Amino acid sequence: MPSNHEKLGKRLADSRSMCFELARSGVSLPLIFTPQFIACDEESIRIISGQSDLQAPRTDHRFKDPIWRRNAIYRASMQAYLIWSNNLKEQITEIALNDYQRKLLQDAVRQLTQMLAPETIPGNSPLQHIYESRGASLIHDLHRMTHDLLTHTLPAHQNTRKQFKAGKHIAATPGAVIHRSKMLELIQYTPLTTEVFRTPLLIVPSPVNRFYLCDLHEQNSLVHYLLRQGFQVYTLSWRNPLIAHKHWDLECYINETINSIHELTFLTGQASINLMGFAAGGMLTAIASSLLAHSSDASGSTNPVNSATLAITSLQTYLGAQVGPHLDDSLIKAAKTLAQLHDVADAKKLAGNFAWLCPNHLLWNPLVSNYYHGEASAEDDLFYWNNDTLRTTAGLYCDFLSMTNDNPLLETNKLSFCGIPLDLKNLQCDTYTLAGSCDHITPWESSYQSCLALGGNREFVLVNRGHSRSLVCPIGSTETSYYTHTDITDNSDDWLSEATQHSGSWWPHWNNWLAARSGEKHPPPRQLGNDQHPKLAPAPGRYVFE
Repeated sequence: MPSNHEKLGKRLADSRSMCFELARSGVSLPLIFTPQFIACDEESIRIISGQSDLQAPRTDHRFKDPIWRRNAIYRASMQAYLIWSNNLKEQITEIALNDYQRKLLQDAVRQLTQMLAPETIPGNSPLQHIYESRGASLIHDLHRMTHDLLTHTLPAHQNTRKQFKAGKHIAATPGAVIHRSKMLELIQYTPLTTEVFRTPLLIVPSPVNRFYLCDLHEQNSLVHYLLRQGFQVYTLSWRNPLIAHKHWDLECYINETINSIHELTFLTGQASINLMGFAAGGMLTAIASSLLAHSSDASGSTNPVNSATLAITSLQTYLGAQVGPHLDDSLIKAAKTLAQLHDVADAKKLAGNFAWLCPNHLLWNPLVSNYYHGEASAEDDLFYWNNDTLRTTAGLYCDFLSMTNDNPLLETNKLSFCGIPLDLKNLQCDTYTLAGSCDHITPWESSYQSCLALGGNREFVLVNRGHSRSLVCPIGSTETSYYTHTDITDNSDDWLSEATQHSGSWWPHWNNWLAARSGEKHPPPRQLGNDQHPKLAPAPGRYVFE
């Protein structure tokens, strides 16, 4: 039986063969390698004569600087690039390749076209900043780029210049830790209104990220917004695992989520609560809600989950459908072995891999802004959160790897947790699914398919932003819109074609949806916690600093 190294070598050989086939095809399809404007077609002539109206999509922030529209040379280079890159992508369909090779080639072309965009070339970047500083900014930024490349494993743009402190600049909304286990802390936030909705809301963050994505600085804080609307808000804060915690697997995180739901119902005296999970926390929310629905039906008791919101979440775990070819079982096995040897995985290295899935937003654009233009990040708090990662245990990492070649969560009774077969159709409470049309980690089509797998009344909302920015979408966000539809159709494209577009943030829409499922209003609790759940520490707690 060939070793993992031999199988990996064969895979590399397949890639080389694909490249040779691409080169051979270039002889008969020269347009693959020649920008279309050289062929002097009608659009190319208009570009050369300065009469072309071709513009980059509004969502393409590489060309947001007005100079790409005002300056004739810059505008022509952008238009020529758009013709070339679009033509190159189209020609891939005309080459005789199998599905595996075609996906590899599509990824290679995507990286090539985005790397060679005129915006990413220093000589083509706007020179005003360099001119005004008489070259000093260029020397400074090149020094900074060299330092980042030599000392950091993450893409350089994610190392923000501004430092934040949890509890002061971010995660600063007043509250207290009222429950702590080996895996998490439960935080209760101080109400900001004279009346609050009766049904509390529990936020379930991703177990591989810090919880405060929902509580950045006040303007970007979803938690603060919800408190101002009169909701009782609670959140989980996951512990950063150590080597001793390597056995924590997906079932452990599900169990802790379920235990926290029970703790909160006991604390508040409410029979049920509303849940909101984001990213992998949405997966925990969906699974826990389904298991609790099954247990409640079996025992005849009240389901402790009143409603569930799944934000930027995909339950469709087949990786090949999202980012590339089917992974060899041998490679998955090797990755599991490596994870078990290291006990915990460094999430910063995983984040570096994700940057190459969306290089426009996570690599090239920030590189140009930071180093060529000398600009700081427009949302430093968000980039800081992105860099403030949790380690991933071997147990959880291996469970995620086991699901990358199929979709076991979407198959009835394919998996069991806590001794209960998983069937997402058991989740009969009302659900609200949020997705981002520019999401590189959880494509919105996958989130839509996940929505279809749920039972009960379903609401799907699509916002025109990326992964974390879909969630961090404060009131007043510029050039932001979202789509809604009263019906959930079987096809995501059909849903979008019939959906209604709304300008602005989706937060008010969710506020109205959530308020309708949060009961009557009454005076807020007189204190945080109670005798059985006393205040253990002020928010943001202890685990956020580990």
